[in-house]
Amino acid sequence: MTTSFAPLTVAIGDLVPHPANVRSNSPETYDPENIAHLKASIAVLGLLQPLLVQKLDGKYAVLAGGRRHAALKELIADKASKGFTAKTKVDCRLVPEDCDVTTALSLAENITQAPMNAIDEFEAFARMMEVDGQTPETIAKTFGTTVAAVKGRLRYGLIHPDIRAAARGKVITLDTMKAFAEHPSQEAQREVFEALTKDGGYLQAYTVRQALKSRGVQVSDDIGAFVREDYEARGGTVAADLLDEHSVLEDAALVETILLEKLGAAAEETRMRLGFAWADAMVRYDYATMADYGRVYPGPIEPDEAAQKRIDEITAELEKLQLEMEDEGLEDGAYNALYERVDALEEEARDLQEAYSAEDLARSGVIASWQGGQITLHVGLVRPEDTVKEEGARGSSANPTGEKAPDAGKITYPASLAEDLKTERAMALGAAMALHPEATLDLTLFKLVSDVLAIGMSVTQAIKVEARKEYRSHAKMDEIDETSLEQVAAAHDVLD
Repeated sequence: MTTSFAPLTVAIGDLVPHPANVRSNSPETYDPENIAHLKASIAVLGLLQPLLVQKLDGKYAVLAGGRRHAALKELIADKASKGFTAKTKVDCRLVPEDCDVTTALSLAENITQAPMNAIDEFEAFARMMEVDGQTPETIAKTFGTTVAAVKGRLRYGLIHPDIRAAARGKVITLDTMKAFAEHPSQEAQREVFEALTKDGGYLQAYTVRQALKSRGVQVSDDIGAFVREDYEARGGTVAADLLDEHSVLEDAALVETILLEKLGAAAEETRMRLGFAWADAMVRYDYATMADYGRVYPGPIEPDEAAQKRIDEITAELEKLQLEMEDEGLEDGAYNALYERVDALEEEARDLQEAYSAEDLARSGVIASWQGGQITLHVGLVRPEDTVKEEGARGSSANPTGEKAPDAGKITYPASLAEDLKTERAMALGAAMALHPEATLDLTLFKLVSDVLAIGMSVTQAIKVEARKEYRSHAKMDEIDETSLEQVAAAHDVLD
């Protein structure tokens, strides 16, 4: 069947929905948020495609173009939009009243139009900027989207032409093509593409991103953000991206040099403040290498009069802060500020009551590394050669077998007695916990929470919480202290 539809113009106020429109049962299709980009486009470019209408009860019912109709009504209601009123006429095509294939016409308009290829869309956005002189801001206004979304499409449209051609030809996937946008330089993109495809094989997006990392450091990376100011001050080149966070510091060697300098400065400041013998820096803390290092820790000291006065001041302030933190109406920001203040005061109090010995300071140092997006200081480290010297200074075994000679002043116990002492210790602890259930609950919660939430080795590795009865099996029962048994029995008797 061949039918021509007469062109005409109709006032927006005379348009109504057509019951045969295939989208009539999907009202969410016409929600403002779903037609925002269409509304913006019509406001700037006008109605590019006429509506298909049919005369119905004195009005013109929209058979195809319901979303455009909804966008036109939104423009009328929007006081900020100029030039759209109920009397504004728009282009339409009129379907005869005796047409018996109205549903087919509505369906045909919705399903016969092929969706736009994603690469075509990216390239069209890029042409609007490069050829038409548009800016990301004006493009965003035209299509009712955000500037960030436009810049994202532009980045893909500006990928090297050879890479876009490979995506069109299905040589690489669209996701792999997008991965090349991680570096804004088309030359760097092309070089990486050629290097990764010279031997054939399947190219993955992950592989592309990893290869591009060797071409520089993104300014949004924690290291990039940390060194950027110094990097640019030294004349380091920056490959600028439409989205600044994707710009790249291209001289990776200069980035690492600056980072190591900053880490070294932090380590040296700590060395001077605490009195260590040496300071060093490494980009990443090598746990395998550092396993050979020893470590020293500060010990308790007797604070002098001035230090004790400060400790008393800190204690009073901490009590005040703890009360403030108990306020349930406290905003998150205020609570976090109080928490940081408490943490700083507690650290200051520890420093006033602890110190490294002169001997330990003379053989230990500090290493600064980059971890978790910030400088991390590893203090009290003893180099392997200094650890060996220390062990030698303390004496070595004269036993030709190499086994350590027993300490003549150390008291040793028979294995059976050692086991009996373990039992007694367990029974005494059990009795104490039975008499103080609140402490038992605290210990149990501490054990469970710390084991689940602690990072790395469990802080309560030496604690095993287990409820059971303990039975004595000593050889001389009549000589054993019965106190713990009596305490448990008394606690048992008062139970309901």
